[in-house]
Amino acid sequence: MHRDIKPENLIFKKNGDLSSLRLIDFGFAKFIEDKETVLENCGSPGFIAPEIFAENGYDEKCDVFSAGVILYSLLTQESPFSGLTTDSILDNNEFCCVDYHSENIILSSFDCQELLQNMLEKLPSDRLTIA
Repeated sequence: MHRDIKPENLIFKKNGDLSSLRLIDFGFAKFIEDKETVLENCGSPGFIAPEIFAENGYDEKCDVFSAGVILYSLLTQESPFSGLTTDSILDNNEFCCVDYHSENIILSSFDCQELLQNMLEKLPSDRLTIA
């Protein structure tokens, strides 16, 4: 799992070629076995999955959540977890209250809305898998 998916860690290998999108900065990345979880808190404020704050451990579904934050931002041009301070942003991540009433979300296809909501599920057990 990457554990720090955010726009700053996405680059295009070839300028103008959308198929050349690459994920970079594997400083927090960790290989885990099937059904393994980790406890270490890491990631960037605004993109952290809520389960990272719990003491139960988390798995690769944290990356699905972070990708969902990017999708939300692409649709709305704002973060679902904004705040005036780092602590307030982290609190918003932890409590995971997402506003799906943005006009751009409402005007997107049903499939897009469903994908977004399934990526940003607070409970990892309800969240989409990477597969």
